[in-house]
Amino acid sequence: MILSRASAIRVAQEVGANLLLIGMYKVTGPEGKEQVNLSARLIDVAAGRLAQNTVEAGAPLTDIVELQGILAWDILSSRQTSLTISRNQLVSRLRGVSLRAFELYVKALPAEELASKAELLQIALKQLDQTKPGATFSPAVYELGKVSYLQDDYETAMPLLSQIKPGEMYYREAQFYLGLCYFHQGQLDRAVSIYNELIRTVPTASAFNNLGVIEVKRGQLSKAAEYLTVAQTLDSEDPDLLFNTGYVFWLKGDYEMAATKLGEAAARRGSDGEAHYLLARCYAQLGRPQVAKVALEQAKKYLPAVSQWERSGQVPMLAREVKKLYRARSSKPSDLQSTGGAGGTRQSQTRWPDQLLQAAERLIAQQEDQEASALLETFLGQKPDSARGHFLKAQISEQRKDYGKAIAELQAATFWDPKLVPAYVRLSKLYVALGDTDHAAEALRKALALEPHNEEALSAQQALLGLKSR
Repeated sequence: MILSRASAIRVAQEVGANLLLIGMYKVTGPEGKEQVNLSARLIDVAAGRLAQNTVEAGAPLTDIVELQGILAWDILSSRQTSLTISRNQLVSRLRGVSLRAFELYVKALPAEELASKAELLQIALKQLDQTKPGATFSPAVYELGKVSYLQDDYETAMPLLSQIKPGEMYYREAQFYLGLCYFHQGQLDRAVSIYNELIRTVPTASAFNNLGVIEVKRGQLSKAAEYLTVAQTLDSEDPDLLFNTGYVFWLKGDYEMAATKLGEAAARRGSDGEAHYLLARCYAQLGRPQVAKVALEQAKKYLPAVSQWERSGQVPMLAREVKKLYRARSSKPSDLQSTGGAGGTRQSQTRWPDQLLQAAERLIAQQEDQEASALLETFLGQKPDSARGHFLKAQISEQRKDYGKAIAELQAATFWDPKLVPAYVRLSKLYVALGDTDHAAEALRKALALEPHNEEALSAQQALLGLKSR
């Protein structure tokens, strides 16, 4: 069945897509010498109109794999997407893929049963190895790694996902699932390392949520609360993210906040037995036995395991991982850069960078500099003109004794906010530490010109004068 343009747009709207790619193909020429011509159009789903001009490409039918790569690259480049490889590099990589392997890969993608999908992908990679030894087909390797993860076969998934290198297609997605594999295998430090990088480069609700879940497993509840709060801000509609936020507050003993979040999660998904159960526990702690009883009855209705939890007095780990890096309400990196958000409501798109900054400040106060630095990298990627963001980065660099980097960040802070007196004072102290009294004096001059009675600046000035008089 061929859908009309209007029907295709309606389907795209139903699944929450931002963009819709439609096109046509035409095969001409005698058998054995066929030529194929492709044309594609990209539609802005919300606006219901073309997002760019029609893109066309043609080649011998035997080169269909490379042709599709050319078409994909041309579409992405016309969208001003930041591409990590050139057109020729992409085509060169696809040139090593046999037509049969590509055909099996395409058949595997829509397969609903994971076992069938895995079998097709395994045959595709085996066929490629037989016909073109040493050739790589990273999309098929990635898909097989992803399927292995979804089958809970982490031992098989990890080496496959690790084959996808920076700059290759699906690298970020592969890292997303590799981090989850490490999480399930108990390699929590490696999982945290991967997700710290992901939230810097792909700040989606899914990435923040999973980092929070990993920190719950590590027992780092303060960090977990920060990440899960940001995730829930990015996508305020997802009941699982609401549940996770409530769950971590329950673990921390903040029963009022936990009850609020868990109540919202239960309202969004009435059959969530875990949410009802934790609500019952919260209400019991808050001295509301009648409401707790009702919530417990709801929990037992939807989740038989609750009775066992009650008897044993033990509740298993309940934090919920998200199994997709990009979801219907989430945006791709190119959209993140243009909208300033990673999905969710328009209000959350404007709020979430500030949530990152606030979370970073709290982590710095807790002396969690590495995690705070990752959040600040993401924040400044969205708001590079934030003087406060640069000031906090300088604070972390100073604590690490990286004075040169700290000075550069403070200079950036004063560039974006020439009236930021604390930055000038910190600059003066760093210059003194480096023995540069002239620049230290200049920084203090600027600080005191703005606030003549600033005690910290005056104290620094006295110390500098004493140093010069020696």
